[in-house]
Amino acid sequence: MADYEIDSIFGTMDKNNSGSIAKDEFMDRFGRDEQELLFQTGIEDIIKPLVTVMKRQNKTVVDIFREYDTNRNEMLSAKELQVALKNMMQFEMSQDEVNTMHEFFRAKFKRSEIKKADLAEILSKPTFVRKWESQQAKSTLSKIKKRLRETGR
Repeated sequence: MADYEIDSIFGTMDKNNSGSIAKDEFMDRFGRDEQELLFQTGIEDIIKPLVTVMKRQNKTVVDIFREYDTNRNEMLSAKELQVALKNMMQFEMSQDEVNTMHEFFRAKFKRSEIKKADLAEILSKPTFVRKWESQQAKSTLSKIKKRLRETGR
């Protein structure tokens, strides 16, 4: 969600200016939780198919780095991973997905690229657990956005 959407939700929830939660605290908590969910969803949607294709093609993390670490710095950027996914799976990552991957690397590893060991760890994660029903979440988000448009926010 964009900042103005979060502002609108905060304003709706705190109609009486009760101050039960400060706006900065709300923004920090809401923004952080949403970002974590975005990372989990985005990473899961990219990594699960990659694991499957790697198994089918008998590729390892070392193979991926050998083929797609174009600057040979022993790390993969989100852009290099984008090329790998396109070549291996004919999967075209959107710019939002590339940005999500980049932000995930920065948040989790404190750098904009991922090392072999870190990628191996992510790929070996047995399953990802969604904490919500995807269809219900999408429906709810649609309703919120529609309501905000109707109210001119």
